[in-house]
Amino acid sequence: MKKLLTIVLLTAAVIGVTYLVRPQLLRAPSNEQELVCSGNEVKNDYVKYCGQDGKTALELLLFTAPTDFQKYDFGAFVKSINDVKPDEKHFWKLYVNGAESQVGADQVQTKNGDLIEWRLAEITE
Repeated sequence: MKKLLTIVLLTAAVIGVTYLVRPQLLRAPSNEQELVCSGNEVKNDYVKYCGQDGKTALELLLFTAPTDFQKYDFGAFVKSINDVKPDEKHFWKLYVNGAESQVGADQVQTKNGDLIEWRLAEITE
């Protein structure tokens, strides 16, 4: 009878520990964890790099890939990245930590660990 009770208690303990630990292993990472920058990536329709304290998104882009841009009163407009110039229906769109930037790349002050992305996006009217 002691053996049976011991087996039942051990089984219950294993099931209990599994129940407590397994959800943590299966839990999806939070947005903050997903957006941690892990290095540069340059493709034809996508560019990614890490922010740095005291540097703008444009400054860092210039170090990451060949870039053509034009300055306007509202800020810098990126015309091409890595020799990829969008057609008249697309443009290079800036994202910071997964959110669309509301200002020009020369006005975005980055921080260490920020995830800076440029994606080719369709112009919508």
